[in-house]
This record gives sequence, C-alpha cells and structure tokens, in this order.
Amino acid sequence: MLVWALASYGNFQWNATLSAVTRLFIYGSTCLALIVLRRTQPGTAWLTVPGGPVLAVIGMGFCALLAARMGRAEVVALVGVTVLGFVHWLIVRRRA
Repeated sequence: MLVWALASYGNFQWNATLSAVTRLFIYGSTCLALIVLRRTQPGTAWLTVPGGPVLAVIGMGFCALLAARMGRAEVVALVGVTVLGFVHWLIVRRRA
C-alpha cells in the first residue's frame, strides 16, 4: 500500500529520477563494499580484477559527481525513502 501511495504521489519523471538516484547510491555503496571486503577478507574473492580498488574509487567519485547535481527535491525524497527503509529494517529485525 505504501509503495502504491508513493508511486501515485509523483509523476513519471519524479519516479524515474528517484529510481535513478537510488541506484546511484546503491552503485556507490557497492564500490565501497568492494574495498572494505577486499581488506577484511583477502583471498576469498572468486574473481579478482587487476586494479579493482582503483576502479571502485573511480566509480565512487563518478557517483559523487552525479549526486552533487541532485536538486533539493531529489535529496528530500531520497532521505525520506531511506528513513522508511531503515524503519522497515528495524521492524523486521526485531521480529526475527
């Protein structure tokens, strides 16, 4: 029900922008996770790419560059969705 309400609140352009910005932060956090996991669990990767951490830093920089171009509405929407997701995670975690 909440997803339907959020989807019907904005127009197509707003929903597409929110989706793109969310994916941007997911890509950036994945690049960060690569660096952290390579340091905390060395030698466990199935596939290693030469210069992987360097490419991850470049990816995070690219994500930061694109995120810097976000408007106020996108930031507010992203923070709102992040807070809702965190609250949902807390509820589900407490049940388990």
